[in-house]
Amino acid sequence: MKKIFTLILFIFLIITTTIIPVNTNAFSENANGIFNQTNAEAVSKLSKTIELNQLNNSNDLYTFELVSKQNITDNDLHDLSFKAIGVNENGEKRTLSLGDFNYKIDKSPQRVVYHIIAIKDTNIYGEYQENLAYDVNYGPESLTTAITEEKENSFTFAKGLKGNGKMAKQVSTILSPIYYTNNEENLSFPVYTALLPAKNYYRSVLDTMAHTPNYLNLDEYIRFPHVANVWQNTGNLTLEISPNELKDFNQPQKAKMVLNNLVRSFEDSQRELTVNNIFLAINNSNDPMIFGGIDTTREYPVYHGAKLFLPYVKNEETTWIPQQLQDNADFEKLAKKIIETYKNPKLSGEDIFAQLIPDDVVLESANIEGRTARLYFNDSLIKRYQDNKLATNAFCEGLALTLSSLSYIDNYELYCDSELVTQIGEAIVYSPVGPPTYYNVDEDYILK
Repeated sequence: MKKIFTLILFIFLIITTTIIPVNTNAFSENANGIFNQTNAEAVSKLSKTIELNQLNNSNDLYTFELVSKQNITDNDLHDLSFKAIGVNENGEKRTLSLGDFNYKIDKSPQRVVYHIIAIKDTNIYGEYQENLAYDVNYGPESLTTAITEEKENSFTFAKGLKGNGKMAKQVSTILSPIYYTNNEENLSFPVYTALLPAKNYYRSVLDTMAHTPNYLNLDEYIRFPHVANVWQNTGNLTLEISPNELKDFNQPQKAKMVLNNLVRSFEDSQRELTVNNIFLAINNSNDPMIFGGIDTTREYPVYHGAKLFLPYVKNEETTWIPQQLQDNADFEKLAKKIIETYKNPKLSGEDIFAQLIPDDVVLESANIEGRTARLYFNDSLIKRYQDNKLATNAFCEGLALTLSSLSYIDNYELYCDSELVTQIGEAIVYSPVGPPTYYNVDEDYILK
């Protein structure tokens, strides 16, 4: 009887496992709960392979594609990195982003082609279009043209770029900045020299302007005409000039240059000696061209604001040329504007200055603590300057002259990757960095 019961039970088990279906819906519902849609997208993106390829297209400046065996989404395109480096005929570089170009995109589900057609603003960047190098990256994939690496690594500072400042203990007497114009380049700049003795400060400045300082490339220069009388009243300076003294100044350019030198030579006047406006009094003359057509009936204001000091390099010597700097309530924006002009000195409106800062040296942020500016650069600061002590000194000195011309700043500190910089290569970087007492100094007064 027991054997019969065991046989019946065995037959029943066979029937239930082969004939009665299993409910699989419960298992699939649980799986969907564990592996939801969001996770599926993430895994899909991780496993998606996208290739980056350069294409040949004579109608474009540059052409490249993204290709995948799966569909390429707009999200995927966010990981694309593009930049171009342009080099003009003078060797000056600019870095451009995709937004600086006119371009079009041809899209299909598994292929996206970028056509870089032309630079948008040819007025600013047109001179760089003929010599462009490209650096395109997508994840581990990269397209870097050979010219990009060559141009970025081949940057060299102008030969003779260096600081020329002197502290008070390095000169034999008190010096003042007097502006002169070099005949050869028609370039006006200040030279720190000793004022000649005279009845008063104003006459000393005028007499010194007729004196030749011992400074590079100033063997010949345009002198200001002799002034018969000088009056000063509450910041207004009036100069009486005889028409006979102006016979050689009927050319407008020449007249404007010497007047500019006169006005700018009083920019550093201070306290009770401050000159705010200059008036010209030319007696007994009805000739409208008596002084190059300059309006002698109006005042000429003297600028006392901030200045941007740009390096002019000739014969392997550096001269600092101050230009008016429009102050900005936002110091970080102003600091970045200063750095950008040092990278591309043409932004100053002149095409004569040396590039003080390479393109890849980036000012990441800036602030003020007390009367000390703090400038935070990327690590290219050290890489670019560490092998050039003279260029480092010029960089530190130019920034010090410019920043200290702001009424609320005395000096600055340099930071690289958030670390205070006290040395770059062989160059010691004092902290904080202050300006020299004098720059563009008359050789006759430098202590040997």
